[in-house]
Amino acid sequence: MSRKLGIAKLPSVIREASMFHDSSAHEPEAADRARVAVVDDEVDLRGSIADYLSSQGVTVLEAGDAAALDRLLQEHEVDLVLLDVNMPGEDGFSIARRLRASSDVGLIMLTARTDTVDRVLGLEVGADDYLAKPFALMELHARVRAVLRRRRREQPAALRVAESAPNHSASWDLRLLGRFQLIGRDGEAPLHARKAIALLTYLALQPGQWARRDALAGLLWEDFPAAQARASLRQALASIRKLENDNGPILALDADVVRLSTDVTVDALMLDRVEVSGWPQQDELLPGLDFPNLPTFGAWLSIERARVRQKVTKALAHRIELALRPGGDLESVSEAAFRLLALDPMNEVAHRALMIVHSRQGRGALALRQFRHLSKLLADELQVAPEAETLDLYDRIKAGRYRPVTPIVEPNSAPQHCDLSA
Repeated sequence: MSRKLGIAKLPSVIREASMFHDSSAHEPEAADRARVAVVDDEVDLRGSIADYLSSQGVTVLEAGDAAALDRLLQEHEVDLVLLDVNMPGEDGFSIARRLRASSDVGLIMLTARTDTVDRVLGLEVGADDYLAKPFALMELHARVRAVLRRRRREQPAALRVAESAPNHSASWDLRLLGRFQLIGRDGEAPLHARKAIALLTYLALQPGQWARRDALAGLLWEDFPAAQARASLRQALASIRKLENDNGPILALDADVVRLSTDVTVDALMLDRVEVSGWPQQDELLPGLDFPNLPTFGAWLSIERARVRQKVTKALAHRIELALRPGGDLESVSEAAFRLLALDPMNEVAHRALMIVHSRQGRGALALRQFRHLSKLLADELQVAPEAETLDLYDRIKAGRYRPVTPIVEPNSAPQHCDLSA
């Protein structure tokens, strides 16, 4: 049921601060004079939130759906968006992704759902905070103030670290593919605490973004009381800072936010960059780093692992394509294909690559055996037949008329600016 506060509903879409603010009271702080957009399809709840925030000195704008928000943002500058997740048409997560792609506006997600997956999605889309209904309007106002203060204190340049421009003079090399390693100028730093490793992993996979300390504490110590979680976070941060010495910073810290320093390079972020001249020894994101008692962090890590696996798959497929060109190295093709099959045993790009390698080496029987192995896997696991391209390759090899004149990977199936052929 929608929350009603008994405050008269104003007809105007914009509720100016002066309408409800008591001029005899103290002047509102700068954070309170910001413009906040409330986006919710529940008219009564949206109005109640707008009325309350207006009474606290906030300029409020309202929108009932994605289209209304788009129009509002074209006409007004907004400092923060209160965004309901469950709306008809385009939902809040989709809207949030669009906002983050083009704007650094403050963002607080509102939802009636408290599932772990929803909280993870809130983190994934870059929300500053996440509040589950029902909530106290006083708490909502406090969170609005906190987000606005923090965003105004941050330097804009710090929030726009270019992921496409790695720091070649970086002091630290953070390796998340395979075994965790933090390597400085003096060699590998001895960081063994699992929560500190999880903390660095979370920050590293969101380059340039500040994370709230209370959010980090809740994410990595969600099974602890709040005060103990905050103390544990401080201890983990301190253990990381102790490693810095003369090697340069690992973390950038502010009063209530933290992010990874730009002096740290991260291998998992470099899979699709031209500058990559080699290939990591491992393809998986920190296998074995799991926390069964932290469902929110675990769900987030699963999403990141899937994202890294997808990047690795595309990069390996592209590497195969390059190596199969005239003058390419067939050994490199085989290595990439086997690594691809370790990630996805039914990947047809890898199977076709091995069929071609066997055929070029004069081992047609092995090429045909590779096809039969793939066919059985697909039939047993998915109840499907191989793709037409694979079938055509099989027919040509079987008939002795295979001619390696076309790549086995379609041009649009791999990164266009990736060079992993070394």
